[in-house]
Amino acid sequence: MEMSVELIYLKMQSSSESGSPLPADFDNIHQRFVDSYKKFKPSIPHKMTVVCCNGEKDEATERMFADIDCSFSYYNGGGWDIGAYQAIAQTMDCDLVVCCNSQVYFWKDGWLERLVETAERYGPGVYAPMASYEVSPHLRTSCMAFSPQLMRAYPYLIDSRAKACYFEHADWNFSAWVERQGYPALMVTWDSEYPRDDWRKPPNIFRKGDQSNCLVWDRHTKLYEDAEPAQKEKLEKSADGVNVMSDISKIVLPQTCQVENLKEIYSQYFSRLSSGAFVEVGAFDGETYSNTSCLADIGWRGVYIEPVREFAERCLIRHQNNPVKVYNYAVSDAEGELEIEISDAFTTASQSTKSAYSTSVDTDHLRFVSRKVQAVRLDRLLADANINPGFELLVVDVEGFEESVFRSFDLGAWLPKMIIVELCDVHPSFQNQPELTASALRVRTLISSTGYREIYRDQINTIFVLGNGARPA
Repeated sequence: MEMSVELIYLKMQSSSESGSPLPADFDNIHQRFVDSYKKFKPSIPHKMTVVCCNGEKDEATERMFADIDCSFSYYNGGGWDIGAYQAIAQTMDCDLVVCCNSQVYFWKDGWLERLVETAERYGPGVYAPMASYEVSPHLRTSCMAFSPQLMRAYPYLIDSRAKACYFEHADWNFSAWVERQGYPALMVTWDSEYPRDDWRKPPNIFRKGDQSNCLVWDRHTKLYEDAEPAQKEKLEKSADGVNVMSDISKIVLPQTCQVENLKEIYSQYFSRLSSGAFVEVGAFDGETYSNTSCLADIGWRGVYIEPVREFAERCLIRHQNNPVKVYNYAVSDAEGELEIEISDAFTTASQSTKSAYSTSVDTDHLRFVSRKVQAVRLDRLLADANINPGFELLVVDVEGFEESVFRSFDLGAWLPKMIIVELCDVHPSFQNQPELTASALRVRTLISSTGYREIYRDQINTIFVLGNGARPA
């Protein structure tokens, strides 16, 4: 029996749910898809639906697709292309859905035939022309074919850009989820089909060689094609999952970074490293006040832990192209439900800190909202993220809850090379808060007694390095 196939193309009518105008080049991007589809039109039977995203079909859209036998649909939800894929799968009564986002175009006859013959051979699963190990192994979602029943069974609703990142290459990775259900997740090229372990082995695939083994091309294949040789090498290594370190002296710190001379400190202690790993507890949005965003931007592997869901999503968006994991948890020595207090960028699980800030003349304008979140131990998250003992940098910024964080893992076993921690025992505004200052002093004593020495201290942050502070080899 012939497989029934639905081809979906996402045509952007505006750049967001708010209806703001598209960049000027988007008409050319859509026209490129139309022209390439007509030039390399599949010979096998299929239906085609153009999904108008963030706006109704208009006359210009009708004219653009006038020569193509297609129907039109409409999607105005969140989740970017993945949200649209998920929504359209709810209505599809076919064997195989082939979804293309707005940036996809074709360059050779037979692209759809290869995807369909693969699905006929292997059965229900997910099949895509491109794969990458960047951040984590995943099939790229700009063009992907799947059984609509699998998408309907996928347990997470994708309704934001951050969740779209989760779907493709983070914690909710669709490729990995499909495999866990017992179905194949294969990269399909002109010459063969490849499982996860072989996704980066063939020649001329995504970000490799001349990319002529890719069934389709998109914005990222074009960026690679146009790149200079040195940049091509970096892009290929990134797709291979290799951390590509740049000169650490070229890092760009956020303007809101609170540590004076942090760039010089990093250059002194980390300049001879070819790679690095960091963990930041209390990440906020991954940029504002961050001590690590600059490291993620040059290829360091990182873990961001943030208890407020909205901030964790913003962090994921900020670092969607960096090799980091974002965990939406609080960190505590007692796992389970934890009540936190939120006031914009300020979040704490310490009632003493909330009280101190509420009565201080400098911060009494803060208005707190309580929320219950899930708390886990830091040692569990370190293990889950495959962080090795002796990793380069631990940052703890939890507004008075530091002692609980340091009780949630064995510092003597993990021994990060450098620790940056906010401690309030020397801050003038907290000298009338003996409970808070005593807790901070206990953390300072714990770190020092584990073999660390201070190399920097201000009213907010202290930086410790392991041992005598010798530069790492």
